[in-house]
Amino acid sequence: MEENLPNKRRNPAASLTDELIVEVLRRLPVRSVCQFKCVSKSWLKDQEQL
Repeated sequence: MEENLPNKRRNPAASLTDELIVEVLRRLPVRSVCQFKCVSKSWLKDQEQL
């Protein structure tokens, strides 16, 4: 029997609002936030809002 599995895994971060992500980034040390530039284009965009 086959299970009903989604074709793609859901990305839980995709459901976070931009405002929430910016608020989380504001609470982190500056050094950590600067390292996020290499992680994701959307995180780089959010970092520019800080």
